Amino acid sequence: SITLQRVNLTVYPNDYCSNVSSSIAKNWHTQLCCGDLQGERDVCHGDSGGGLYIERNISDINRYTIDGIVSYGEQCATPMKPTIYTRVSNYIDWIRENSDFDTNEI
Repeated sequence: SITLQRVNLTVYPNDYCSNVSSSIAKNWHTQLCCGDLQGERDVCHGDSGGGLYIERNISDINRYTIDGIVSYGEQCATPMKPTIYTRVSNYIDWIRENSDFDTNEI
């Protein structure tokens, strides 16, 4: 679909993701996982590269920060099968060095 879509997912603790599936990578310094335990909602094929945004209150203003980039998953919307995201915070220095963003906004 060319229509932008939104889904609310849960970011899971690293140890949960490591225990729930043996095929999930376990490099939590560069990755994070999230999904829906019931398997009712998820990202799917074609969503790779999309953002995982988290709403935060920063200086009394609600803002969305991009915390992850869709990387891969075992199956779409399957119970107990979280999706793996690239952890953006691990690449902040690279983003600052290779973009024109105001460094105060990153």
